Amino acid sequence: PPGILGSQIFYIETAGGGREIYQFRKDFPELALGDEVSASGVVSEAVNGRRLKVSKKNDITILGKKDAPEPEEINLADLSDNLIASLVKISGEVLETKGSDKFIIVLDEGEILVYIKPTTGIADLDLAEGDAVTVTGILMKTKEGWRILPRSSDDIEGERVHEPQAAASGKNPTALSKNSAITIILSALGASGASAVFLGIKFKD
Repeated sequence: PPGILGSQIFYIETAGGGREIYQFRKDFPELALGDEVSASGVVSEAVNGRRLKVSKKNDITILGKKDAPEPEEINLADLSDNLIASLVKISGEVLETKGSDKFIIVLDEGEILVYIKPTTGIADLDLAEGDAVTVTGILMKTKEGWRILPRSSDDIEGERVHEPQAAASGKNPTALSKNSAITIILSALGASGASAVFLGIKFKD
């Protein structure tokens, strides 16, 4: 729904993949996860994939309610522009974390960036190098490379593999505050699957 990954946008799954819906005035109807919608507006191409610009609230119609979409389980070999703005899931191992509003993108083969926006409310994320992690989120492509945007803390499942050095020394491990961004670099593990499509959309040039 609007407000989770940005005040002017939300994402839907269509038969053609994920789409970003944009409204400059932030004037959206009340939307919830799993709502089936139809939207009309102007299609544009952005670095993050195909975007539909709607001009007013009435351009979006709620058709009904369905189960929330299931993410598509992928590995790095599956990354393609067709998956941009889609809900995906990837499993791997934490390589590096940085708990600040600045982040480093590692582009070496076998790694992907997970970026947590402050608007998600995800906080107190305790991850250490070597931890096994499964992340669900919206797949994005920027000029710097690929990234995944989790929507809530439920999108991040971690398993402590190594005791953090800070804990071993008696210090508290670094936590993520609501006003911070964090970079998690994952070495992807193999996975495959299919996403559930449940939302409809109409495009008007």
